[in-house]
Amino acid sequence: MAEAHRVPSTSRRRWVQWFLVMLAAVFVCAALVYGTRRDADQDEPPVVARAKAQPVEVVTARRAPIQAWLFAEGTARSVQREYLTFEMAGRVTFVGPEKPGERVKKGQVLAQLDKRKYQAEVETALAALEEARTNTTAANATVRQSETQYEVARRDLQRIEQLVANQAATQTELDQARARLAEAEAAVEAAQARALAVQASIAAAEARLRQAQVTLEETEIVSPIDGVVAYLNVEEGWYFTPNIVRTTSEAEALVTVPMVVIDPSQYEIRVAIPSFDAGRVEVGQPVIILPGGSSESEVLLAIQDDELDSPEPARWTARGEVYSVNPAVNPGGRSIEIEIRTTDGAEQLRDGMFVACWIATEQKSDALIAPFDALLYEENQPYVFVVDQEANAVHRQPVQLGIRGLRSQEIVAGVEPNALLVTHGRYRLVDGAPVRVLESPPPDTAP
Repeated sequence: MAEAHRVPSTSRRRWVQWFLVMLAAVFVCAALVYGTRRDADQDEPPVVARAKAQPVEVVTARRAPIQAWLFAEGTARSVQREYLTFEMAGRVTFVGPEKPGERVKKGQVLAQLDKRKYQAEVETALAALEEARTNTTAANATVRQSETQYEVARRDLQRIEQLVANQAATQTELDQARARLAEAEAAVEAAQARALAVQASIAAAEARLRQAQVTLEETEIVSPIDGVVAYLNVEEGWYFTPNIVRTTSEAEALVTVPMVVIDPSQYEIRVAIPSFDAGRVEVGQPVIILPGGSSESEVLLAIQDDELDSPEPARWTARGEVYSVNPAVNPGGRSIEIEIRTTDGAEQLRDGMFVACWIATEQKSDALIAPFDALLYEENQPYVFVVDQEANAVHRQPVQLGIRGLRSQEIVAGVEPNALLVTHGRYRLVDGAPVRVLESPPPDTAP
């Protein structure tokens, strides 16, 4: 039993000895390897990882004119725009223009109602006026006659007074002469009063005549301007009454008023701009007028300034200027109303056309400009990446901005002229990053 127990104890002791020998050998090998690697690292210089140059596209900061623009939309209306209607009811007996678009002259009769009744009233007023004038002639003759009789009575009184003084006439004759003079004076005053009354009747007759003539004129529609018939809503044979005309809105008025005549030589556009932009707009500023919904490319073609690359004209353009700026803010929309009037190209417009207006505000003839693609922002602070051609690297440069154009931005400070600014690829860059400037734009890899 004692021998059987000693055998396992001896085996365990040998296994532990073997394990300790192997562990010591491992430590010795590791120490040798570490020493060799350390000597090698001290003999060779450190290897620095080199960043890959990023492909970028650049643009040159250049000096050129720049213009800021304010956009607004509105409806073009003729400056001279006349809504023509009858002032009374009646049957339409004459309509001159056959259709809208016909040109008319100032003073031309465009339509008439049945005017026989009103013509008779004019003739009656004329007869009354003629009678009043005749009565005035007779009254004036009576005045002259009474004045003559007064003069005779006055001289007769003077003669009798001399006779009485010479005791050649009696006191009774003198009293009678004085009575005749008083009667003649009263007759003169009565004749003059009748003449004044008759003269007043002439004025009344003339007033009735003018009223009758005005009433007769109200049976006609006469063009107040040289222009074009824009709307024609009446025909011969219709019975017109003023209550059919609706003026609660422009749309209703255009389809109920008998005629609308416009002068297409000049248009006005009323637009609303935000109140915070009101300080940028002044009377006299130039305006470019385009069809409503025009694309940005058409706007750029219309402007044709130094920012453009193509001299091709847009579909059509008209030119105008700011005519007035309302100083009051619209309480509902918090906006300012601007009135624009055309100065050139009015023949391109139509009354009631929806148009886009670009108001030229700030401008500079010599500014340092760069495209919007060159700008980046961090916490609302703009900056650009400027290429250092010698180092083939970029430097982040804060900039101060000025006028904002349609396709470019003025840089007031931070960049020198002819500096190369990164456009495409700028979002992948950091300050000091190596870059490779592309000769042509890279292919579009966006999905």
